[in-house]
Amino acid sequence: MPDRRGRFITLAYSMRDLPKSSGYRPRAADQRVGYFTTSFQDVGDASADSPWNRLINRWHVEKADKSLELSPPKEPIVFY
Repeated sequence: MPDRRGRFITLAYSMRDLPKSSGYRPRAADQRVGYFTTSFQDVGDASADSPWNRLINRWHVEKADKSLELSPPKEPIVFY
């Protein structure tokens, strides 16, 4: 698709099935608060005030032993 400067722009879309839910629910974000966010448009909801959805980026960390008050994580976060 050409733009106004005469250059070609390439667009790519990727779609896939979502993984099965483990009960984790992302939290809605507010632009006025300093979180890193993921934003996307929901074009299928015509009743929404805004087509944009904003979610806070955060880790889903679960306890390995839920009976303990302080427990190591079930799957630790590893940085390489």
